[in-house]
Amino acid sequence: GAVGSLAGQLAKMRGARVIGIVGSDAKAQWLTSELGFDGAVSYKDGEVALVAALRAAAPNGVDKYFDNTGGVSTEAVLQVLNNGARIALCGVISGYNSGEMGLSNYQVRGSQGR
Repeated sequence: GAVGSLAGQLAKMRGARVIGIVGSDAKAQWLTSELGFDGAVSYKDGEVALVAALRAAAPNGVDKYFDNTGGVSTEAVLQVLNNGARIALCGVISGYNSGEMGLSNYQVRGSQGR
């Protein structure tokens, strides 16, 4: 969305490797070709596929994560975070209508980790 794409552009300006999490091929294309993101992965195929895609896009793990959606995206990213990673929590739009805004695997770092 608008907020995540801006956060990604700011991160790129600071020299970060940026991977966007998207819901369409068109958005992935826009992020990579127009905004200069290093990659984009889809959340549409579910958490297991997203974790695999994130591991492929960020083989050394994730050090920083800007979260504006919550839900499956956040659940997946938690599984590929590096120790000492930082998360900026901005919103949980995936749960605004359903009311399901909690995390189910927030302790995953201690049990599985990267």
